[in-house]
Amino acid sequence: MKNSVKRAAAALLAAAALCGAVFVHSLGVRPALPEGTGQSYLYGEFHYSEAVQAWEFELWSECYHQRGMRHLFLELPYYMAEWLNLWMQAEGDELLDEYIQELVEMRQVSNSPMPAEAHELDRALFKRIKEDCPETVFHGTDVGHLYWNEKLGEPYLKHLEDAGQTDSEQYRLAKENMEQGEYFCGNVPGEDFTYREQKLAENFIRERDKLGNADIMGIYGGAHVEPGRIVDWYGADGTEPNMASRLLERYGEDVHCEDLAGSVPPLGTGVITLAGKDYTAQQFGKIYIPTPSGDCYMEYWRLEDAYEDFQFATPTYKFLYVDQYFPMAVEEGQIFVVDQAWKGTVERSYYRCTGLTGKDGLRADGFLVE
Repeated sequence: MKNSVKRAAAALLAAAALCGAVFVHSLGVRPALPEGTGQSYLYGEFHYSEAVQAWEFELWSECYHQRGMRHLFLELPYYMAEWLNLWMQAEGDELLDEYIQELVEMRQVSNSPMPAEAHELDRALFKRIKEDCPETVFHGTDVGHLYWNEKLGEPYLKHLEDAGQTDSEQYRLAKENMEQGEYFCGNVPGEDFTYREQKLAENFIRERDKLGNADIMGIYGGAHVEPGRIVDWYGADGTEPNMASRLLERYGEDVHCEDLAGSVPPLGTGVITLAGKDYTAQQFGKIYIPTPSGDCYMEYWRLEDAYEDFQFATPTYKFLYVDQYFPMAVEEGQIFVVDQAWKGTVERSYYRCTGLTGKDGLRADGFLVE
């Protein structure tokens, strides 16, 4: 579920956070690098996390207003980012509405729909960027891996055709991007993730090199921006370097990678009562998960000063790997409350981090509250 990296909110809370919350974050204490020297700041995210997307806006706003950046690289196909750029120049939101609707239809076709709130999370993020950072230029560097829903690329091609730009670089790149997606999905059973990773790097380099010494920010799934990692997910053979490793080889110290899970702040705080005692609970909101039922999410709270009260509580013998399931930092000695919704039901579970590890790293172990 999570592209890993070493690294009480309802859906409307995320939208509210994106539309006006002020976060206290660590950018102010990070060492400032010279502006306009070709720096690339790449952030690894947990996809469709309310807390992570709210934090990403804060990071981009800081880069935009304080560091003068204008170019935001995303894990999107080229033509989808260009469609968003058309919307950035438009008066209304019709183009954004079409973008969201195409994503909804694509996931329905692929039998992996998302809860509607997940798409509204995207909408809120992009609208906040347009309002607060209006000169933003999006760069999509992924393959067109949603190619089976051809409409995702066709509207942009038709826009160029209507403008008489079929001989333009944009038209050529959009067609090429769609062909990359077709190869990715059809070359091997279960999709060719080694090929995709190669193209993520190649497409990034193409867009990056157009910008000269401009500094840029990028947002990608965590596994793509973990330095030194190989492509070992979804059946890949684990022999090829990931995107970040390829970019570091080309650009060296001008590439800076960070896992957002290590710095994402809570969306707010509340109170949760366990075994008759009130605990301050840091809210990290929901992450939305594509499933055939289309209603799956997990919601997280981290309790303060609760570990001693539950360190010997009866175990459930269930556990979650931190890098795969938690969108925020997890440390030994912490207690978590996790709600999981699926097929119309919501189940609450409790986890403690004792420091135990397994084959996939640090884990959080379930326990009973009696």
